[in-house]
Amino acid sequence: MRPLRVVLDTCVLISGLTGYGASNRVLEAVLAGSAVPVVSREVFREYVVAVLHPALEPALLDALAVLDKLWRSAVKVEPIVAFRLCRDPRDDRFLEAAYAGGADHVVTFDRELLSLRGPGRVLRLYDRVVGLLTPTEFLRELRASGEPTS
Repeated sequence: MRPLRVVLDTCVLISGLTGYGASNRVLEAVLAGSAVPVVSREVFREYVVAVLHPALEPALLDALAVLDKLWRSAVKVEPIVAFRLCRDPRDDRFLEAAYAGGADHVVTFDRELLSLRGPGRVLRLYDRVVGLLTPTEFLRELRASGEPTS
């Protein structure tokens, strides 16, 4: 069985870098190899811009080291299918990366993205189904799959 593939919303990445809650455990699990991150250039660029924002508290070198490890372990994709499902088109890039990379889940606590999910906490994107999960829900999914969650 292949490891779960996951797209992390930027809000989860930043929360994971700055906090100790579920987002931090998700980030640790992904960095430990319990799930494989999926990123597009647009998604990763958003990560970098967010980490470099002056309002953030984490040590910059630590955050950049996390981004480096995330990049090295990621499935890198170039989406060719565009979605226009979100009011904020920047949120669509996470769905596009998930679709292109065959991701099992997008992990987010963005209310608009979460509002797109139907029964089973999933969203059908043409021929694929992608889970839209909060960090806590994703940790439960990892445990259920037998993967360590830190």
